[in-house]
Amino acid sequence: MYNESATWTTYRAEDTEAHVELMASIGPSIGTSKRQPKPERKGPEYQPVSPSKHVGKVRFFNPDKGFGFIGLNGGKPGKLFFHVAEIVDGNKAYIREGVTVAYEEGVDRQGRTKAVAVQLVNV
Repeated sequence: MYNESATWTTYRAEDTEAHVELMASIGPSIGTSKRQPKPERKGPEYQPVSPSKHVGKVRFFNPDKGFGFIGLNGGKPGKLFFHVAEIVDGNKAYIREGVTVAYEEGVDRQGRTKAVAVQLVNV
């Protein structure tokens, strides 16, 4: 039988204890989570350089294509090609023009001299 004197109460889902417990268990929603701070960027890690390696400065470097040229030291004219695949110490992000590097000379498939085993040098 229908009782006209009964009061109807409406509940929002957010007001129930079950909803509060559910939100506590799953944490904040994706849109409101706080960003994690970026880790501090460390400088390059310099490795000891073998005395048999040559030392020179990067004269040109194209980071998009991953190659560059090293200026020769010791009064030698010219420049030496290198590719980022030849960087041995994992400091590819720090290679740019003007940086001092140590390298060994090698030969490419066409018989041209190129730099191999390139690494950053702490000046």
